[in-house]
Amino acid sequence: MFRSSWSRRGRSCSTRDVLPTRCPTISVQPSSGRGSRCCGLKPAITNLEFATQIESNNPFGWQLLAIAYGRNNQIGVSDLAQAERAMANGNKREARTQAN
Repeated sequence: MFRSSWSRRGRSCSTRDVLPTRCPTISVQPSSGRGSRCCGLKPAITNLEFATQIESNNPFGWQLLAIAYGRNNQIGVSDLAQAERAMANGNKREARTQAN
């Protein structure tokens, strides 16, 4: 499990202190197949963006964010999130490929 700490408005916080209490659990569900998108994508993307800002070295967070962007038809930023995932894994060649 990845743990981070940071300072917010002069007080020290950690993911253990903040995330479970302030962020609701959001799951990314597949669409129904009839052209409609899951209603949980926007909150999921918001929470995943928050999580990847805190733990930018967490490749799994970047992977989930890339999936959510892709399901929301944001292909360019999905590719960028995949590049971030590759960088978090230390794979610069794949990151360069994904970013292009």
